[in-house]
Amino acid sequence: MLTIQTWGGWGDILREIALLPVRFGRWKVRHLPASAVAIRPDAAAPAAEEVRSLLERIPGIVWDGEGAVTKAEKVQARLLRRAIEYFHPRLFDPGFRWRTSDEIAETKKRRFIVQTHLQGLPSKQWDRRLWIELLQATAEIFPDHDVEVLDPAGDVFRSAGFVVHDRLTLPQAIRLVESADRLLSIDSWSKYVAAWRGIPQLVIVPDQRSDYPQLTAQAVWKYSFRGVRDAQLVGITTDRKPQYTIGSMKRFQPSDILSALRLLRSRGS
Repeated sequence: MLTIQTWGGWGDILREIALLPVRFGRWKVRHLPASAVAIRPDAAAPAAEEVRSLLERIPGIVWDGEGAVTKAEKVQARLLRRAIEYFHPRLFDPGFRWRTSDEIAETKKRRFIVQTHLQGLPSKQWDRRLWIELLQATAEIFPDHDVEVLDPAGDVFRSAGFVVHDRLTLPQAIRLVESADRLLSIDSWSKYVAAWRGIPQLVIVPDQRSDYPQLTAQAVWKYSFRGVRDAQLVGITTDRKPQYTIGSMKRFQPSDILSALRLLRSRGS
């Protein structure tokens, strides 16, 4: 039974799980504790118990506790991933089996989920007034969709007339994204969910080196977007030498994304 090493925030965890076809067969998962990884406190890395609770919803996953995998286990997993990626360069749907407690409200219209990221890494935070302007523009471009905000700190958007999901558990949040017709996010865990479900998405990618100096454009494209190959991206190039193009979110304006939103409108219509 192959052992998968997970670590870091929810995005890292979901990516490592979805890079392999875990809905088939049996797989062990060992989680590296936060104390063993250099993570900023505001990145809100989950506790091992939270990780175990989520992964228990995947029938083929066997929780193997906390700790690092051995060198041999790491090599085995790496070789298998490389072999699989050669033929299947996209993420696999993990096949979560949701519980009654994971249910979310239904909607009559198609969902356009916007993950605004008002909390967390400073490099991904954007002015609330600009978010409202962008949300309003999104609603105009997608009049047949319900534009809904996913953010624990998103209460501020209710006064602007938007549905806000700010009290969901992570399983509920994943289900919400899986139910979406479109997704807009700032380089967060939700992009992996949209990728394994084939949901058209637009991802804003700011320069994150102020939070983690090692997060160059090349590193972000190579690792953070591994298995995510159909998303529209704003803020980073995807050529042989990726570069950041918008810098800090402080320099970003709603007008910088309108043409990309219109293009997203044409996808999957």
